[in-house]
Amino acid sequence: MTEERKIEMLDILVVLVRKKFLLFFVAVLTAALGYLSVYYFIDEKFESTAVVVPYESGKAGGMSSLLKNISSLPVGGLSSLGGSSSNLDFYLTIVYSRSTLTAIIDKFDLRKEYDQKYFADVLKKAIEDITVVNNDDLSVSVAVRNKNPQKAADIANYIVDILNKKVLEINTRKTKDNRIFLEKRYSEIVVDLRAAEDKLELYQKKKWRF
Repeated sequence: MTEERKIEMLDILVVLVRKKFLLFFVAVLTAALGYLSVYYFIDEKFESTAVVVPYESGKAGGMSSLLKNISSLPVGGLSSLGGSSSNLDFYLTIVYSRSTLTAIIDKFDLRKEYDQKYFADVLKKAIEDITVVNNDDLSVSVAVRNKNPQKAADIANYIVDILNKKVLEINTRKTKDNRIFLEKRYSEIVVDLRAAEDKLELYQKKKWRF
């Protein structure tokens, strides 16, 4: 039984030696076909990455004078203005929102590039080419892939511009809302203090009469 196995293995080795040129040709042909299929049927894409430092939410810029006036007073309802940790998911929501993706697609004519019948498929292609990653240093990396390296860089920079404008818009709106709230609260405190002073003065006058 062992001798028969040795003979079979020997026969196989003999066949391989005889067919070595054929086997080499098949291997080269397979490698060439694989390379050509990748070259012609799989699009080469370049990646460009931009890094965004997250904003600090809850900052009430431009209101230091108001805060200084009422910081020593026992005012309630102001704890929410003290600031909170950055929510990096904020950037993910903006980048992958339909409005942002549509703006990118229209500006860089990606409908023609993706060559999809339905706009929903164009959106899917755009999402596949954009990656947003939360880094260990709390920054956000926006990576864009495209056949054209310059176009990939332009799209990445455009996304950063959108993020900066959105952050500025939200911070401006938040600052305005906080200022209105503080001014209203400050006015209420002034009125309450004046009323308390009037009551105290009236009480002292009544006390001295007796």
